[in-house]
Amino acid sequence: MLVRDRQSADGRVSRVHAGLWRKAWERVCILVANRFSMRGLWKLSLANTGVDITERHEFQWADVIHLHWTCQGFLSLDDLRSIMRSGKRVVWTMHDQWPFTGVCHLVQDCDRYEAGCTGCRQMRGPLPRRNFLKKLSIYREGPITFVGCSRWITGLARHSALTDGQRVISILNPVPQDIFHPIPQDEARRALALPPDRKLILFAACKVKDALKGFQYLQQALRQFSPADGVALLVVGRDSDIVSPLPTFNFPFVSDPHQMARLYAAADVFVTGSLTENLPNTIAEAMSCGTPCCAFRVGGIPEMIEHQVDGYLARSRDADDLAAGIRYCLGNDLRRAAAERAARAYGEENVAQRYISEAYATGCAPAPLLFTIVTVTFNAEATLPATLSSVAGQDYPLVEHLIIDGASTDGSLSLLRRYREENAARQSPHEVSIVSEPDNGLYDAMNKAIRRARGAYLIFLNAGDRLHSSSTLTNLSRQLDGWPGELPAVIYGETDLVDAAGHFLRHRRLRAPGQLSWRSFRSGMLVCHQSFYVRSDLARRETYDLGYRFSSDFDWCIRIMKLAAAEGLILKNSHLVLTDYLSEGLTTRNHRRSLLERFHIMTKYYGRVSTCAMHVWFTLRSAVKK
Repeated sequence: MLVRDRQSADGRVSRVHAGLWRKAWERVCILVANRFSMRGLWKLSLANTGVDITERHEFQWADVIHLHWTCQGFLSLDDLRSIMRSGKRVVWTMHDQWPFTGVCHLVQDCDRYEAGCTGCRQMRGPLPRRNFLKKLSIYREGPITFVGCSRWITGLARHSALTDGQRVISILNPVPQDIFHPIPQDEARRALALPPDRKLILFAACKVKDALKGFQYLQQALRQFSPADGVALLVVGRDSDIVSPLPTFNFPFVSDPHQMARLYAAADVFVTGSLTENLPNTIAEAMSCGTPCCAFRVGGIPEMIEHQVDGYLARSRDADDLAAGIRYCLGNDLRRAAAERAARAYGEENVAQRYISEAYATGCAPAPLLFTIVTVTFNAEATLPATLSSVAGQDYPLVEHLIIDGASTDGSLSLLRRYREENAARQSPHEVSIVSEPDNGLYDAMNKAIRRARGAYLIFLNAGDRLHSSSTLTNLSRQLDGWPGELPAVIYGETDLVDAAGHFLRHRRLRAPGQLSWRSFRSGMLVCHQSFYVRSDLARRETYDLGYRFSSDFDWCIRIMKLAAAEGLILKNSHLVLTDYLSEGLTTRNHRRSLLERFHIMTKYYGRVSTCAMHVWFTLRSAVKK
């Protein structure tokens, strides 16, 4: 490993002596370009100075060149060109946005990098555009695999002209589990001389008063607490001598990661008010120590925290919601959920294996996809057999069948146990899991399934519904075999209506459009929920809204599609009939109440005028067809 600033004693890590003058010269050039304004001085890089590493034995020995941070005198653009011309495989992990912009490390709300950084808001003159074009010519020297540390930054990168024709994927950053892991809270507090009887709120940033870190919002939120609440504040970082209404413990500079791990473990909640982030290490480290996190719903943070399960996602720049999130985390035991999520997401072995199989390897066949089928049921003994038979009859082997039962009192559970036993006796059994417990309705049960799902895609198939054919999943798997880049956010298709005996009644009246988008549902739910297969990682970020009893699936599908649009992900039309839908379902039995909920949902996303106009059209269309 070659680094500019070496901190490890590991003999495999070597320092590249870039020299302070290179870093200083780059800053001088930026100052001159911005007419000696200090604004944004460290948020821009020109890469006009650096060190050629291609002659070093470490470089010549390597098969893959894996780039991370390359700026501030380490590698110049000319050095990057030399690397590209070496013919070695190049992988570049994007810890910020500089690899796909002209000069900016953080674009905030600017989208000018998509077309070429003309008229840069952060730097005067022609340098941003010139740098952009130079990067473009360098990247065309050969293939690069760009790796985003979050799906958020991956989505931004895909919009840049610099990544056209390059592979862009998403892999999370690892966290060293030997350092950041759960330790007893009382033990951590004793080591840090912190009070054992208070609830501790932790805030940490390199520079506490950096406006982008949002400490000002935490200060506003803390006004809703008092010392009488038994709450105190821990602040880590430069400028930690701040004013707070609570007892405050300051740690101005922490360089020892073990000490930082003890601080995380000592806290009851870690709070960040960051206004823009990729995938902050502080959240990953805190959760690895078992500390729930409260943060704004910005950047890649929603990928890290499952709202009200292992932390809290507050509305951006909303101090009141941040305060509510702190209270939620302090009032609920989320430590185990936080630690378990972090171990799955940031374990070094898991992340390394993804890099080996997805970023470093060439010509390797991707692993077959696991599909998760979710069946939500309650006292459905009469209709369950058709669904169970449909899933059991799939000729595709990699199926997880999650059955979420609402504590049925009929013969459903006996039927399900028999199904599980028969499945286990098969030569190639599916993975069958049965959960039977009271729930708060259909959509609460679906949220439970989302949290448990292991498959790449979620398929909701309720009691009485069937997959259209025994080869439905095989056909989908073939369509995705060798898919370039990140998998589609949604795979969708058509639906046929059947009666309780499985006899075809008719094709569903609303047909799936050739190209679906979230705006398509302005014309109604054009794709049936059961034929709308969603990537499980996206589903975990947008769960069902329990405020709707009959049409939360309509709202959920729109939110999933909006999320896909925000991240530049594809909605793929399978051009297949995917589902045979039992025409007499919960929504059908409560048709009027369902329509009222759908009207409210459409108004929320498409506006009242548009929604009213569409409903006039729906009424006329229905009258004509009669």
